[in-house]
Amino acid sequence: MLILLLMLTGVKTKIPALIPSNMRQYTQGLLQPSMLLLMLTVPNVKLRHRRILREPKEVDSVTIEWSAPDTRGKPHAKRRPLAGKRREVIGGEVQHSSVISFSERQASSLMSQGDVASPMLYSIPVLRKAKQQKRDKDLDIPEGCHPVINLTKKKYQGPHVGRIHEISMSKFHVHYYSPSQLLMYRQYVKSSYSVLIVDATGRVVRRLPTLSGDSGHIFLYLGVIRLDKNTLPVMQMLSEKQDTSSIMDWINEWQRHGAPTPREVWCDNSPALKSAFARTFCQCPDLKTYKSQCFAALDRNEPLPACFLRLDVAHFISRAAKWDCWKVKSIKRLKDFYMRSLGQLINCTEAFTWREIFKAVTLLASAPTFGYR
Repeated sequence: MLILLLMLTGVKTKIPALIPSNMRQYTQGLLQPSMLLLMLTVPNVKLRHRRILREPKEVDSVTIEWSAPDTRGKPHAKRRPLAGKRREVIGGEVQHSSVISFSERQASSLMSQGDVASPMLYSIPVLRKAKQQKRDKDLDIPEGCHPVINLTKKKYQGPHVGRIHEISMSKFHVHYYSPSQLLMYRQYVKSSYSVLIVDATGRVVRRLPTLSGDSGHIFLYLGVIRLDKNTLPVMQMLSEKQDTSSIMDWINEWQRHGAPTPREVWCDNSPALKSAFARTFCQCPDLKTYKSQCFAALDRNEPLPACFLRLDVAHFISRAAKWDCWKVKSIKRLKDFYMRSLGQLINCTEAFTWREIFKAVTLLASAPTFGYR
């Protein structure tokens, strides 16, 4: 503590230190020579001497002469490196949180309000790299290995054998689901009214490097079921192609492995998803034929298709809320009425109730002064 205080005050001094005269005895003792230099080394401090000038006599003291500039209030040019065991420990700590929040917690513990940045405060890129290296080590991903090649190895060896079913590099796609997921889904279909919910997002996977540059946007397709108030995934696909044929291949392969057809399937308003479900689950040549069969079931009591295709309520209402007719601010209450009426129509389970709600909404909409105060 005295050494550090003298360094920060920028004074020139001589510090006596008692050490044994025999250097071999010194290196074999509890203290090592590097520990002495470590005590005298702080960032932005240049020591005049870093070695003992003369060999001390038996039970004698040694004098080290040094000087240091005043670094109070000055930002540090370099930061302490994050390496070794500490890099692995911190990489594990940031696995389930963002590196920005970890850096903020670290700054709160090391500094007070108005202090300059501590050299022990690691930068955001360093923390992100440590997080990636720790995750790659846990997942047994070799450094520099292409993701598609590594997935191909995982398909035939290791704990993921039997979970990865098909991989393609151009265009990239991978189908994966475990045997336990298939077993759980089959039991779910047998025991209750089965509803499969499928959605896709392109915000979780980065583009892959290819010979011609980066790949296209990669979407994650996920099929889930609701079981005992829990949402459980049963099928997954990563795909660079978002067309009907690619989704059909994914579903057909899933069914070839023993997945039965659900009673209902929910999706957003994606034309590719709707067309693929109509051809695979509903056994219709196209989406238009499926709509005709559903209308015939309502009008002439003909049988419904094998699977009922249903649009997700949130996606449907969100799409209707973006119509151009709602851009006028003066009809906000009118928009709220129609959105709520649309939700009631979607949630109807009986044709008679649907007709009555639709009739009431139509009568109100026909009034010339409806929506005006």
